[in-house]
Amino acid sequence: MHLILPYFIIILILMQIYFKRNNNKTASSNEDFFKRESEANQSRKRDISNLNYITIPDNLPFIKTDIAEISNAEQNIMNLKDEKILNLTGKTNTDLKLEYGVANLSELTIYENNFHTLCREIINLAKALIDNGYEKEAVSFLEFGIRSRSDLSANYVMLAEIYSKNGENEKINHLKKYAETLNTITKDYIIKKIDAYLL
Repeated sequence: MHLILPYFIIILILMQIYFKRNNNKTASSNEDFFKRESEANQSRKRDISNLNYITIPDNLPFIKTDIAEISNAEQNIMNLKDEKILNLTGKTNTDLKLEYGVANLSELTIYENNFHTLCREIINLAKALIDNGYEKEAVSFLEFGIRSRSDLSANYVMLAEIYSKNGENEKINHLKKYAETLNTITKDYIIKKIDAYLL
């Protein structure tokens, strides 16, 4: 019993040191966050007219059909044609305020939401096109999604599957290179999915 007690005291001391260090790190991290957020909330408005906006090309193969799944997705994409679309993946609200000014945050949020809608509708449309025998048209939309730097894994997986089926391994490699430049937490997952078609 007398031998155990000193070890127990040592363990308690080590635990106190550990928790104190962690608390100090947390306090420092919180302090940095609030300092950065305070700076962001005072950032002046900057010109955002020349950002890398995404435009919906006129040459996309809209087929104008009575098939509801296709026509609905096509219409949802067309509704974005005159809207501003921005891929801001990987940037927090604090990042946006620091970079472009707090007064632009609301607009930028709308433009980013338009991007997410576009990416989602491209997937919906591609699935509907493939299901109804329009694979070539689906590829055009999926490739547009890749050029727009969509971070939805379905966009990459659907394309990789079609390329693999058609024996287009070079296109799969090209697709992987796009995925490797993504700034998203899903990047490794997407690359792993693409790699499965290169085996």
